Amino acid sequence: MMPSATPIGPPEPGLEITVRGPHCAPVSEADVRRLFTGSTLTEQRLNRLREWPRMLVACGDRVVAAATCQRIEDELLVPDIGICAECGCSERQIIHALLDALETACLAGGSRRIVLSSPRTSLGFMERRGYKTVKASCAGSWIEKVVG
Repeated sequence: MMPSATPIGPPEPGLEITVRGPHCAPVSEADVRRLFTGSTLTEQRLNRLREWPRMLVACGDRVVAAATCQRIEDELLVPDIGICAECGCSERQIIHALLDALETACLAGGSRRIVLSSPRTSLGFMERRGYKTVKASCAGSWIEKVVG
């Protein structure tokens, strides 16, 4: 994976992407509760947010998106995506920034396939970015994209 706390650069005006490893400061409890609301905040998710590499999108001082990611064999697995657009940027701008960073990390890590838990956005939006549904269940859907 990429070095921890490495700024990737501002993909949208006002947005900054950072990659953090498990040895870096965790996402604050307030940010976690804002990004992953209600029943989506499981103990398993909290453990991944502490122990896995994470991609953060910030607008100023505020974290507006977080994703956990892990390279497993030849793919980048992204089971957790939380987004909270409260900064003047649209949710789509934040999702684009996060997906651009995840796809870059996928390629940088030597993978060509990214598999992620579908974020809260339309499937049509994700299909326009090249994602396809690979598994759908009552607990949510998984989507994938071959990059590169």
